[in-house]
Amino acid sequence: MKAQDVVAGAASAVVGALALFLAPYCGVSAAAETTRIVSAVTEPTSDGPDQRPTTAEAPFLDARTTPASTRAPVITVDPATLPDFALFRECEGCPDMVVIATGTFLMGSPANEPSRVEDERAVAGRFGEQVSVNVPRFAISRFETTWSEWNACVTDGTCDQGPIDALESERQWARDAIGWGLERRPVILVDWNDAGAFAGWVNGRSSTRAYRRPTEAEWEYAARAGTTTRWSFGDAENQLGQYAWFSENANRRTQPVGGKEANPWGLFDMHGNVSEWVEDCSRVNLSEQSAAAFSPPDCFSRVLRGGAFFNSPQFLRSAFRDAGSPGYRFSYVGFRLARAL
Repeated sequence: MKAQDVVAGAASAVVGALALFLAPYCGVSAAAETTRIVSAVTEPTSDGPDQRPTTAEAPFLDARTTPASTRAPVITVDPATLPDFALFRECEGCPDMVVIATGTFLMGSPANEPSRVEDERAVAGRFGEQVSVNVPRFAISRFETTWSEWNACVTDGTCDQGPIDALESERQWARDAIGWGLERRPVILVDWNDAGAFAGWVNGRSSTRAYRRPTEAEWEYAARAGTTTRWSFGDAENQLGQYAWFSENANRRTQPVGGKEANPWGLFDMHGNVSEWVEDCSRVNLSEQSAAAFSPPDCFSRVLRGGAFFNSPQFLRSAFRDAGSPGYRFSYVGFRLARAL
């Protein structure tokens, strides 16, 4: 027997025992978990030396096949060493994150896409082209940030009480929002700066400086999840209700995160529920777009992505771009985080 076979066999035995212990907590079968962990330990990559964990210390779940009800494991290794689409948390209370593979995609909408808007192309004009963007490897939150997560940040003294105060204001929509229930619903009434404060809080808890708002290119790349269609599931509008909360099914209110089907990369609510702040400053087209954020210091309007619970289908398209004042708290806007790897 070859030495590498002995090592692989020993690794399989160790991680198999670990999987039996972990399975009740992860919501998957011991056999399935064993397969995932052994794969992380023993399989080489196809494009060079294996850079993934080499011990059974770092089990992982694949976000593409793990149900929304299963929390990500808290890891003790550098997430950059995890395989693509691994699901992880870096601390208790930290968001569930998904590792996104590097890749190149066409940002914006093609000329023949129904409901195409002027700013979804490289230059002005009906037939302006899409932009090819290469996106380095990163991680993004599996879910939109929830009220439970936000309130933990408020309790720690890092995040602003403002969104909670707004819910208790005399405005009717705010009183209605209290009645929707909070906890696993996406936080709303957070401005662009609030999203940055929450990222700073997660950085403190995870002892990193890597968490931040996603760039606009990262957001669209993750939302498309390798697709070129209007939505991540295709072009059929009659299927949108399987993947999104929007005007036809949300009853004009937010809904608990993870209640619809995920996109092909295991991300939930990229279409609908709440619009999401990204890092970039708004501009009229994509002519100079790259994976990095366009973020001048004198920005008066920041980009919003994804569409919200009251929007009609065209505003939930992967390419659709919206914007808002970074200091304003909207009743339909939330956010999710990204992490540099």
